[in-house]
Amino acid sequence: MKKYLSTIAALVVAAVALAQTPSDLRLNEVVVERDSAGNVESVWIEVFNPTTTAIDMAGLYLTDDLDNKSKSKFLSGSTATQFQPRGYVIVNGDGQRATDGPMHTTFNVAEAEMIYLVEANGNELIDSAAVPRAGINARLVDGEEGKNGAPTWVEAEVPSKGFANAIAKAKISADRFMQVDPSGAGMAAISIGVVFSVLVLLAVVFSLLGNWFRKMDERKKAPKTVAAPKPKKSESDDDTAAAIAAVVSIYMQELNSGEPVKLTITRTHDRHWKNLSFFSRSK
Repeated sequence: MKKYLSTIAALVVAAVALAQTPSDLRLNEVVVERDSAGNVESVWIEVFNPTTTAIDMAGLYLTDDLDNKSKSKFLSGSTATQFQPRGYVIVNGDGQRATDGPMHTTFNVAEAEMIYLVEANGNELIDSAAVPRAGINARLVDGEEGKNGAPTWVEAEVPSKGFANAIAKAKISADRFMQVDPSGAGMAAISIGVVFSVLVLLAVVFSLLGNWFRKMDERKKAPKTVAAPKPKKSESDDDTAAAIAAVVSIYMQELNSGEPVKLTITRTHDRHWKNLSFFSRSK
């Protein structure tokens, strides 16, 4: 059983490998760099392998003329034409094939309006891309087809030679949004939603602030409760208490002895009646 499973797995892998061919390759980026005088400084094409297997592009053609599809052929015998899975190959478009080698084109790409990648049979088209007068024309997503099977190409700000496309211009997002919302209804709905959300947030914030200020104002206006001062004992209170105590004491003595008593009250230094020498008796 395991032997059969291994055989089936090998067949599946082989079928996938056979299914992925040079016709899966995609033009991914076209760059034309010019100096201030308009002279071409550099021109190159990036080709991308979107598959998960290695592919050799030898035998394919690149052209700018549909009446001459076999204009510039990628020659075999060079590792430069070989792609790794999801890899990139750079083709120099300066037209210097004769002097600089197989990864240079036989025509000047900077002078073309369009370029085409053609099958090895020299007839069927694989992919196409517009050539910018100056600047960077790149796929929005590496190797990916756009709406209705057509690739989405955008003007990029930063070249990404041999790497994933770096789409940096803010207008690219707007361009992509326009593709899915040409009437602008979606943009209007998003704008209204953002404005409404901000207004709701401001209403909540101002409501909380209003409640806080109102409580602070009520707290300031509330009458303050002042504790009644405790009555202080005066010196007259001590004197009165001392006198009463003395009178009571004398009265009790007279009741017991029947003799009149003369009372003398002397105040000590702390002036508290409890510490007074109450009296001395004399006849």
